[in-house]
Amino acid sequence: MSDLPSDRRRRIGWRWPLGIICVVVALLVRAAVYYHRTVTPPDCTDPRTLALVHDSLTGHFRLPDTTELQGIQTVAGGYLAFRYVCGARLTGFDPHTLPPGAFIPGTVRYVSHFADEGRRHEVTVRIAPVMIYVQVE
Repeated sequence: MSDLPSDRRRRIGWRWPLGIICVVVALLVRAAVYYHRTVTPPDCTDPRTLALVHDSLTGHFRLPDTTELQGIQTVAGGYLAFRYVCGARLTGFDPHTLPPGAFIPGTVRYVSHFADEGRRHEVTVRIAPVMIYVQVE
């Protein structure tokens, strides 16, 4: 037995495990921050992501430059995500000025992710048209 009083032995007995737990938690937090900065892509409202989405809307889908995203929501993704799935409403254009036969865009869903082993930021954009109900006789 030790010559120390029992209350002193009890305090020493809890210091090492508590110290080890604190060090492990600090290392895990540091690893999560490093992972977030190097592997996680920009989120739904990041200006880089929004610029890529706007380029796709005006270039690929041929919508006017005045097109805006309203009500941006993160559908999937988080602090330690490999990608973000986002949704928004499209506004800022007149549906009557679109080319004949073009569908009227209503909502957009886009995915922000890294490509080429994290060297290039990509955004995949899909548009859902506005459903127009017409009564059929």
